Amino acid sequence: MSTVLLLTAAGSALAQVDPCLEPHRDPILERAQLEHVAAAATATAALAGLGDRFHPSVWPALWARFPKAPPPLKRALLLEGVDSEIERRLSGSIGTAAIYELLGDQAFAERALAILDAHDNERASQEASWAMAHGSEEACRLAYVRGKAARKLRRYRLAKSRLAEAASTCRGTNQDFEARALLLSAFIARVLGERAGVVRAHERLRSLVDPIHSFWDDALFLEADLVESKDLDEAAALYERVVQVAGDHALEAAWRLARVARARGDDRAERRWLLWSTQQEGLPAMERDRATWWLARTTTVAAQRQDLWVSLVRRYGYHGRLALTALDAEAPQRAAELRAELSAVATETPPAPSFRPRPIFELARDYAADDGPAVGAAILHGWACAEPRTTQERLQAALLLTELGLPADAQLLVRPAQEGLLEDGLTPETVWAWRTIYSLPFQTELSAAAEAEGLDPLLLTALAREESRFDPSIQSWAGALGLTQLMPATAAGAYASVVGGRLKNAARLKEPGLNARLGAHLLATELRRYGSVPLALSAYNAGPGLTNSFLRKGPQAFPAFVESISISQTRAYVRRVTESWLRYRLLYGAPGERFPELPSSVPRPR
Repeated sequence: MSTVLLLTAAGSALAQVDPCLEPHRDPILERAQLEHVAAAATATAALAGLGDRFHPSVWPALWARFPKAPPPLKRALLLEGVDSEIERRLSGSIGTAAIYELLGDQAFAERALAILDAHDNERASQEASWAMAHGSEEACRLAYVRGKAARKLRRYRLAKSRLAEAASTCRGTNQDFEARALLLSAFIARVLGERAGVVRAHERLRSLVDPIHSFWDDALFLEADLVESKDLDEAAALYERVVQVAGDHALEAAWRLARVARARGDDRAERRWLLWSTQQEGLPAMERDRATWWLARTTTVAAQRQDLWVSLVRRYGYHGRLALTALDAEAPQRAAELRAELSAVATETPPAPSFRPRPIFELARDYAADDGPAVGAAILHGWACAEPRTTQERLQAALLLTELGLPADAQLLVRPAQEGLLEDGLTPETVWAWRTIYSLPFQTELSAAAEAEGLDPLLLTALAREESRFDPSIQSWAGALGLTQLMPATAAGAYASVVGGRLKNAARLKEPGLNARLGAHLLATELRRYGSVPLALSAYNAGPGLTNSFLRKGPQAFPAFVESISISQTRAYVRRVTESWLRYRLLYGAPGERFPELPSSVPRPR
């Protein structure tokens, strides 16, 4: 029921990317706005004709055209251009006090929120702190900016105090921002293992409106998650309440109820909750496959159990690999046949799919030839955003974007159709879809980086795909940059080790070669530390400290370990990147290396 992205987005930038909303992806908008600026007689007239979407290129053009910028132009830049380099230069030259005087109290708070949304978290916090110290009447929103900035930077203790201040400041004046602060407070309390903080948050959320605030079940789920390791009965009662609310967390709560039943040895209850999960409409593929994998383990009839495993292997991915291991032990002949079948399809290159001609695609191709691939991409994105498109239409467009050398755009456009295209598994009819979804851009940079560290290049490719969808210029909400989504502070250490010296300009992390090299070094470091791909991925995402805390529960079977990872974003990340790696290996791996093993169990930390 909540905006879950407040909690679950982390290093990856994917949740932030929408080609229908991102003006920097639209060269047609850029051209039109630059022509308008060039023709405008005054800065005021130029601003009046730009509309609601500002292409980043418009700001330096405006400044070059009107060097003595009037206050309206400065105001527009300070509010709308906070992710542009020219805005940063202007802000640095005139100072925070002058910005505050020019904008006024309310607009200054809106600016702080915009800077936060642009992932410039340190600057957002600094400007919010300045305004609060100078008596701003927007203390509620500014306190929230400071608290969320600390959370995004993973400074959890500082975030805890600042979000408590925000919730207190907003109480009685701004219910929306109070609720946002309370929800983030609950998440921080969960990370810190402080149940009282989670309880206080969801009790206050429940009292905000009648009957309950829409964030309430989120905090309730966090409490159940925290309690599960201590009291199974209490956790089950809390999870059942979450299912009854029927919000965003109902599906995960049902899965947790199945896990609690498993821990109690109650096979009937486990099976009931797993069946309930598989029957929900709109179930994401990863969640359906997870429920199917565990459901097979509860099935006592061998033929039925093996049929469930076979269905997973045919959709080969993370749970398909687990199912293949299970079949190896129980029905080796059947497992061998599936390996041979998938390998044969992956090895062959059938003719390209035949699509019916579409004028918009020929138009995009013509514009790309005359004006550059980005213009063709803008046409295709505009077409895709205009109305819902079928899976085949999106595949056709993605194939064209791949042909034009725009892998990030291809990934963005095909992503809404991905589950449908992968649903039938890898077959001669679907192999082109699989290869489009799991494409191989930046292989020169990724392969060189991987080989320098002794990594599997396809593993680094899988990580880059899931982190950035191959967009080297992307920046996440936490401030991570580039293909492998590196935080500047972490990248600085890797730079010193790999290159030597100091990384003086974090913007260099958008260089594909450098980013891949540093990301490969960090991943290889964790792989050497933990000895297995999934554990290395956990450390890459959450850090070795949290990964060690996951391992301290003691030796356990690998599938159970992954599901026990207490940070939901890391748990999903391990499964997702592992699945991409397995699919890349199936599609492009050398003979005999298409089906890498996953660990059977995990040890205590070394």
